Amino acid sequence: MTKFRLDHAAIMSYRRLSYTAWHALAEFVDNSTQAALDNDAELGPVLDAEGETLRVEISYDNSAGRMRIADNSIGMNRGDVDRAMVVGLPPDSPTGRSRYGMGLKTAACWLGNRWTVTTTRLGSTLELSVDVNVDDVARGLVDLPERTKRVKKDTHYTVVDISDMNIAFVGRRVQKTKDYLKSMYREDLRTGLLELRWQGDPLEWTEVPGQFLKDPRGSDYRRDFAVQTNGLTVPGWVGVLASGGRSQAGFSIFHNQRMVRGYPDSWRPQEIFGQAEGSNDLVNQRIVGEFDFTEFPVTHTKDDILWSDTEEVEIERAIKSEIADLISVAKRARTTKKAGPGRASVKRVRKAIQADTGGWSAPQTSPTEVDQAKSEIVEMVDRFSITQPDVTASVLHRALKAYFSDEEGPEAVFAAVGPPDASDPDWVLVANLRHPFLANVTSSEALDVYLRLLLVEVGVLSSEQGNPSQIPEWVAMRDSLLRALAPGKE
Repeated sequence: MTKFRLDHAAIMSYRRLSYTAWHALAEFVDNSTQAALDNDAELGPVLDAEGETLRVEISYDNSAGRMRIADNSIGMNRGDVDRAMVVGLPPDSPTGRSRYGMGLKTAACWLGNRWTVTTTRLGSTLELSVDVNVDDVARGLVDLPERTKRVKKDTHYTVVDISDMNIAFVGRRVQKTKDYLKSMYREDLRTGLLELRWQGDPLEWTEVPGQFLKDPRGSDYRRDFAVQTNGLTVPGWVGVLASGGRSQAGFSIFHNQRMVRGYPDSWRPQEIFGQAEGSNDLVNQRIVGEFDFTEFPVTHTKDDILWSDTEEVEIERAIKSEIADLISVAKRARTTKKAGPGRASVKRVRKAIQADTGGWSAPQTSPTEVDQAKSEIVEMVDRFSITQPDVTASVLHRALKAYFSDEEGPEAVFAAVGPPDASDPDWVLVANLRHPFLANVTSSEALDVYLRLLLVEVGVLSSEQGNPSQIPEWVAMRDSLLRALAPGKE
């Protein structure tokens, strides 16, 4: 009889799973938090007596290529560890954040080729360490090396050490990972269930005070409601941001109080936000919300909902029906501003800039000033660079992605330019269309000032010194920006 079986070499394929760095790390945080929730009656009083809260610390040594994820949760005994090393064996109660019996193994193998689990359960006096070498397991060497030692009965922790890394945490990946993790565990951070640290620094989720637009009675344009499909209920809320921007808007999907999809790469149902990934209109800049999909199954990597049949379309339409009035409010949210310059003014500005910058040099800027400028814009560039760009162009076989922000207030950023780095070779350009320089454009002179200031920033960050008009990337950016800011006004 022919039998179906899995070869040990299948473990080599885990590094090719469609994880992101943040979703891989979330597997470990899920295990820590779910273990604490399942054993709260036992662990909770101990943490209180220690003056501690549940803590997960992520640290990374770039030079050594090592990562550590350590917690002070309930820990594991030998039986728990043996079970954790079985691929596909779900927990006794697979309804929480730990569901499929896959996450520890797949995430660790995706991150690195060697990893060790060191743990002791509260009440035990035995610490157990188990080593996994992916290459050895693939060759059939499945008897894992282990070590034990005696520890105090009141200790409790699990530490996962990963080496021979498959990915590096450098450049924008670091900030993106931190942004995602604090967004993913925002509910745990809000309630104080979890203290999440990166390189020793706490990751905190910050609510924006006064973030919602007010109705004539002074109440927030925000509503709680629930929708249903196939007998499954999705509670949530939707609001209209007072001062929006594409990166802040959109919906977040939660499952067991953990975000599986959302800020800074929000869910934008096409029924509500328009074209795939949404456009850059006021709905995409103002409508925000959170929804709880705990009654639905999630993907193996826990980064989206497993929809069946027409469930997604039905949910989208139900939400749209519930918030039709909020959508109308969002469409009227733009403050009144005067019309921009006419066709002739834009044409004059374009000719003047193109002629003038032929012999123009970027300001002399010290390396320290350049580094400071880059650090100040990196947060804004990162927020935009993972969403759908408004304008794309090809510059010497490198992608140029342009985004138009719509942010108001005293902290609104004028513009941001992200030069290529080792982890992301694309150019990222963000221009704030609500900045006073552009919001009050009524003449060719005002437009000229805005564009020249923006082009100075592009020139400084792309060349630092010298004549940026001699750099093809800069010239292409200049022309693309001129076209994008005034479409149809050639």
